[in-house]
Amino acid sequence: VNIIMDTFAALAFASIKPEENVMQEPPRKNSDFIIRSDMFKQMMITSLIIVAVLLALFVIPIEGFTVGSKLFSSLFFTSFVMMQFANMFIVRGYKYRRSQGESIKGLYTPAFLAVALMILVGQIVIVQFGGDAFRVEPLSLATWGVICGVSFLIIVADLIFKLIRK
Repeated sequence: VNIIMDTFAALAFASIKPEENVMQEPPRKNSDFIIRSDMFKQMMITSLIIVAVLLALFVIPIEGFTVGSKLFSSLFFTSFVMMQFANMFIVRGYKYRRSQGESIKGLYTPAFLAVALMILVGQIVIVQFGGDAFRVEPLSLATWGVICGVSFLIIVADLIFKLIRK
């Protein structure tokens, strides 16, 4: 997970140019906590969804995926990485406010998207071809689709949170 997400996600965020109007914002007070309450709520919602999905994998029986098997490891590992992958887009778009007329253009730079693609391809290569080195077995296309669909729920939850917050 660290190889795929942390290293490449850091590269994705490092590729983003500073916002032009950052110097127009008032400085925060020294006494202010670095994580605002709305950020904390968003982090908690996202974290709870990720934990709930991962715990559900242990509780809900899925045909062919026995807990402890290499196939289950592939499912669990890929689910975690793909939810973190979706979260990367949420974090990048945190300050984006369509209701205030902001354009999505430039939100995800080509470099950011290129690194995101590297993360996705890296995960696919590890799971589909990593075998014994990563203690995984290849997943079917249908399983990949379900994992990506469930991971998409994090983005949907974030959009709902933003609508409620608005």
